[in-house]
Amino acid sequence: MGLAAKAAIPALVDALWDNEPPVRRAAAEAFNKIPIIEHGTIVTIVAPAPLGLLVDTELQESILDLAVQHAITQLSPGEVVYHPPLRMKLGVEEPITVRVGRGTLESDLKQDLIGRGLPQIEKIKVGTFMRAELSGPDFRVTALGDRDRVLAEATMQEWRFNVLPLYSGERRILELLVSVRIRLPVKEELYSFPSFRREIIVDVNPAWYIENFLAENWKFFAGGFGTVAAGLIGFFGKRWLERRNSVRVPTSSPRAKRRRF
Repeated sequence: MGLAAKAAIPALVDALWDNEPPVRRAAAEAFNKIPIIEHGTIVTIVAPAPLGLLVDTELQESILDLAVQHAITQLSPGEVVYHPPLRMKLGVEEPITVRVGRGTLESDLKQDLIGRGLPQIEKIKVGTFMRAELSGPDFRVTALGDRDRVLAEATMQEWRFNVLPLYSGERRILELLVSVRIRLPVKEELYSFPSFRREIIVDVNPAWYIENFLAENWKFFAGGFGTVAAGLIGFFGKRWLERRNSVRVPTSSPRAKRRRF
């Protein structure tokens, strides 16, 4: 591929998504005229079917690769902050917040996060359209709101998830995936490619759950056990007094009468 043709590809990829049909058709026709070398043979990229042209399915992947490469060059620096707890209670649902910022301050990203985990922040590449997903085979994860968000310059977007541990044990894994979304010229649909992926290890410990439950409710149990203990003492004390009285010698017996004299 010549240098001039190679330099024209980013502009042609943009033109494939233009609002005007004649511009999209012209870009597709231009793509058909660009020779590329694949496996030692000169071939031609074929434009996508929605533009009314025939598609060589073996070469559609080339357009996809070009679109992804072009989208990557358009990414800008950003940050992601997330704060899952390191330990969770079996059967107790907790909120986890994920935020992605583009030209925002770190302090703003960490401010007023919902959930009790320690915030972790990392550098990532971001685009205009972003998606965040949280999943794990040992958890039931419910996303609150849309997965896809528009991330403008100097702004941040927030995703919230409710996470319920379904099984106990150490090293239960949650996977956080943040992706950039681009519109494909091949199928005219959105396509995601990962910008950030992280495995989050969480211990789900029933013993820790019971320990914390008792710690949080010790006053109730102390009061309950105190009431039960008082009841038992009263019951057995009464029985003891009854038995003690029952073994006394009746005052009407001859022996008792002799004592009177």
